[in-house]
Amino acid sequence: MTVIELFDHSPLQNLSGALNFPADRVIFVGTNRRKLEAHLAVYQALLARFRPTAHIDLAPVPKYDLSAVVALLCRIAETDKSVIFDVSGGDDYILAAAGVAYEKCREKGLDVRLSHFSVRSGRFAGFDNRNAFSKTRIELTCDEVISLHGGAIVYAEQKKNGTMRWDFSDRGFGADVLTLWQLCRADCRDWNRKGAMMGEWEGLCDARLHDPKSVPSDVNVSYGRLRESGKLYLANALLPHLKVLASHGFIENLQNTEEALSFSYKSRQIRALLVKAGTVLELVTYLAAKNVKTAAGRYLYNDARTGVVLDWDGNIHADNPSFPDTENEIDVLLVRGMIPVFISCKNGSTDENELYKLSAVAEHFGAKFARKALIATDLQKNYTSLARFNDRAREMGITVIDGVHKMTAGEFSRQIGSLAAR
Repeated sequence: MTVIELFDHSPLQNLSGALNFPADRVIFVGTNRRKLEAHLAVYQALLARFRPTAHIDLAPVPKYDLSAVVALLCRIAETDKSVIFDVSGGDDYILAAAGVAYEKCREKGLDVRLSHFSVRSGRFAGFDNRNAFSKTRIELTCDEVISLHGGAIVYAEQKKNGTMRWDFSDRGFGADVLTLWQLCRADCRDWNRKGAMMGEWEGLCDARLHDPKSVPSDVNVSYGRLRESGKLYLANALLPHLKVLASHGFIENLQNTEEALSFSYKSRQIRALLVKAGTVLELVTYLAAKNVKTAAGRYLYNDARTGVVLDWDGNIHADNPSFPDTENEIDVLLVRGMIPVFISCKNGSTDENELYKLSAVAEHFGAKFARKALIATDLQKNYTSLARFNDRAREMGITVIDGVHKMTAGEFSRQIGSLAAR
């Protein structure tokens, strides 16, 4: 079977039909050869995973020449045994040409179909009642969604401060996240302050803290150094916080002597949660999303990432100052089927600029199919004009989920699950 894809500005529309139809050959028809060729490698990679026997051909056509497009489509239909004109996307005049070609081919008795695949619903819409295609849902990974839109996820092993791959099998890490969330939600503002202080504290420690291959065995700062740096207040403010963390096993070997205050982290993952205050909300959101199920008992989201660093052109230059990358970070990225959900998590103050940043990233890497949400602990306290903020979010298609620190686990999961249906 040959699938003719009418090249669209939306990568998901370009590929959705090809992935869902049982294609042996996929032909992309469009006016811009350069754009067709630029997308070829990514499209081939995805087809290789879902349709390993299919191959891609490009068919550039002149702009606004309806007869030329009709003639091309008819020639393909006459050559190939079975052809689907996928009208899921494409320029208006090329869509019109597909309709004309379809009628001409039908008059000749050729095996042609005119069909549309909805990315949002995952369903086919046919025009001749012959669309008996597989109901298997195409499930893309986060990496595939981003690469499909010309970018790449930057991981920590590629660049410093890249996306961290969390290991939830490590010493009960998932349960640790939930416990830390209970500590955080009791007083989110105080949690943020203490997280900032933990970062300051590390700034007074030795360089071993920043070795990615080891767990800091002794986070030690002398009182003499604290006095010299004018940061004696850190010890006074952090000691009660450290005692709570120690009681739950998140830090170990806590010692407060006349000379120094010292401790060690349970693991590098726990350290990452404690020194960056907002991370715990990101991971709780991730866990909630991973556990949401449909009425049929299937997991709703097929992939998820947190702290996602996105490279805009997909060319990662490592840590090379001579070739700076254009990057943005999204707190949580979910995928349901082929549709991405971009989430910004705010455990403290925010403003409308966060809405614009979220919208820009989502539209670039998800186009018109992207879902957008802002998850916050208490916007009422942290934003002076909440009504204006919510109005602006609504105008930008962003769902605001506020007060999550007051929600039960079940209520939070339902809110996260609802994002896929919006």
